[in-house]
Amino acid sequence: MTDTNERALPDVPPIPVQTARSIAHETRPMSSTALVEQAKGALVFRYGTDADTALAVLELWADQRETELTRVAYVLIHDICRGVDAPTDRELARWLEEQLRKECPEIHLEVTPGAPVTAFVDHSLSSLDTVLDAARRAARLGVPLELRFAEEVAGPARAHLYQRLDLAVELARAVEPGVPVQLPTVGAPD
Repeated sequence: MTDTNERALPDVPPIPVQTARSIAHETRPMSSTALVEQAKGALVFRYGTDADTALAVLELWADQRETELTRVAYVLIHDICRGVDAPTDRELARWLEEQLRKECPEIHLEVTPGAPVTAFVDHSLSSLDTVLDAARRAARLGVPLELRFAEEVAGPARAHLYQRLDLAVELARAVEPGVPVQLPTVGAPD
C-alpha cells in the first residue's frame, strides 16, 4: 500500500564531485587570509599543534623555499590536500609532501611575559576559529586575550563587524571563561 503523501521525485543526475568543486572554486575565489587559515588548519590537524605554531611552520617553509607564504598555503591546500592531478607547482608540492612525512619542525615562539595574545576579527568564519585558538593559547600562558579588528570599515559593514566582535567575545568566554578579554578602543558602530 502506498502513502498518498508520497511523491515520486524526478530522476536528476547527480553532479560529479569534481564538477561541484570546480563550480564552487570558480564562483568564490579564496582570499589570501582564508587560504593561510586553511593551510594552518591542515597543519594543526596533521601535527596536533596550535594555530600559532602552524603559522610559524608555514612561514619557515616559505623561508626555506624562498617563496611567499600564500604560495606555500595555496600548494598545500589546492595541490596536496585536494589532490589535483596536475599541481600548479610540482616541485614545491613534492617538497611539501616530503616535509609533511616528517615530524613537526621544532618551533620556538617568542612570548613576552604578560603580553596579551592578540586575535584579529573580520567578516570571515575563519577569524572566529583564530579567536578560539588565541583564547586557548592565552589560557595556557595565563595572559589576557586582546581582540582587534582586522580592518576598519564604515556603514552597515561596520555594524556587522561589531556583531562579529560580540560573537568572538562570547566564544572566547565560553571556551576559556577565566581569560580576560580586551576589546578595541574605538567608537561604537554607526
